Amino acid sequence: RRAAAAALLLAACASARVVRRPQEAAAGLDLRHLGGLAADFAGVASTSTCASLKNHVTHSTVQISVGTPPQQFDVVADTGSDSVIVASCACVRSGRCKTSSKCFDGVNQSSTFTVKGESTPLHVLPETVPVVVLTFGSGAIEAMIASDVVQVGAASATMSDGLLLMVDQELRISGPFQGILGLGLPKSSESLLQLPPGGNISKHDPALAHGRSSGGAVYHSVSFLEAAGVPRFSICFNDGGRDGVLRLGEPEAEFKLGSVGQVHWGVDFRGVSVGDNEMSLRSAFCDPAGKPGSQLTPCGAIPDSGTTVIMAPTEHLKELFGLICDAWPLCTEEARVQPRLPKFEVMQVLLENCEEWAEEVGFSAMPTLTFHVAGASGHTQALRLPPEAYVLEVEEEEVAYSTKYLMGVLPVRTRAPTGRKRRVCMPAFGEQEYTTQLNGPIWIFGTPFFYQYQVGYDLQSTPPAVSFVDQPCGECGEGAIARAPPSLITRERARQRPWPKRIAGPLRVPELDTSLPL
Repeated sequence: RRAAAAALLLAACASARVVRRPQEAAAGLDLRHLGGLAADFAGVASTSTCASLKNHVTHSTVQISVGTPPQQFDVVADTGSDSVIVASCACVRSGRCKTSSKCFDGVNQSSTFTVKGESTPLHVLPETVPVVVLTFGSGAIEAMIASDVVQVGAASATMSDGLLLMVDQELRISGPFQGILGLGLPKSSESLLQLPPGGNISKHDPALAHGRSSGGAVYHSVSFLEAAGVPRFSICFNDGGRDGVLRLGEPEAEFKLGSVGQVHWGVDFRGVSVGDNEMSLRSAFCDPAGKPGSQLTPCGAIPDSGTTVIMAPTEHLKELFGLICDAWPLCTEEARVQPRLPKFEVMQVLLENCEEWAEEVGFSAMPTLTFHVAGASGHTQALRLPPEAYVLEVEEEEVAYSTKYLMGVLPVRTRAPTGRKRRVCMPAFGEQEYTTQLNGPIWIFGTPFFYQYQVGYDLQSTPPAVSFVDQPCGECGEGAIARAPPSLITRERARQRPWPKRIAGPLRVPELDTSLPL
């Protein structure tokens, strides 16, 4: 059981190895002063619209249209980058992208399509066109710099030299990849421009993949939010497999937290309380009282809709799981029976064997978790997650163990599938080590927060702001108009379901460059 518990901690985020978001290869990252973003959106009166977020349980995608007439793509709405990327059919035809991937054809297919350096629509693609090399934690891509119309819901913009068409890739990812809609903080990011693209990425100067100049020109990325004049947006998810909602041009939130991030949307994170009464337990990690004088915040947190679980440093998770065990009667009793087993392991073993007790006692006795966050000005907010929000259910195949004797002499223990499935539960947390000089250890607030809150992002504030609104998500209706959310009674009934959210498939982990500041 001890080995199973240790394995479960690692399974809490399969392959919880930190990888990087598409970070443009450049000689350096030239960040615009964030206070200037509000001026960029001053006086902007954007039309409110929405788009459905297709629920894949472990992640969501949004449909965008590119070109004239429009070609549709299901892309990841990514709050960690600011580029619009779709796969080019040239990549598929060359065999460098999967043949199953949906791709964009601009030449002779879109009347508004041009590539960088061309002032009129193309009829014949030049032999050499500018491409930009982008690096991922999971590999690298080459993208052709193009211009065309991009539409999300009812919001559209002509992305002048702002549409990146993937023409070559060495990505180590599973499943289809149609592209990215970058909704991160707009920044004057630079990428190395090359002429001609020629050859595979693996044959290029290795310096390019690490962002060192190799004599190429510099490309400045363009944000869809800036091009479409969208000063605010929000993201939320629905339970039961229903689609979530991406709202664009949102009204200003009544309460918001100024972002403390330089590169990412980020909030000041001040630890967790376990339990929702006067006897609640408070974590020692991320305590403002223990903040080093050189730091601006004790810890930081990035709300990221593309990460399935909540990511945190290993030692923080061990402490948190131990506090959950102390506040959960079933766990405290089990820990008394097994005094040699650390409480954080006892908690995980109990969840792993949830099929044995869940139908009888349920999850309601588990404590509520309260995450304490603050904004740049010091305003604070308490974000509460009930047990059904921070516990996940997965299904695994049962195996039977038996001992066989080789040559009738040597005992060998073997395992064989039984053909039966069993329910297994796990904490919706994964391990990640990401520490910054100014903001300390960084947590990633993944999808559990987006199921519980409408998470808003405001570029018109100084500094840009994040909001967490405790309202049901609702849905995106006809004409890209957001419909009223279901009643609070309906939501409360959903919270009383006997089993946590069931997931299938690989978990999505954050793709952050941990060498950058928050």
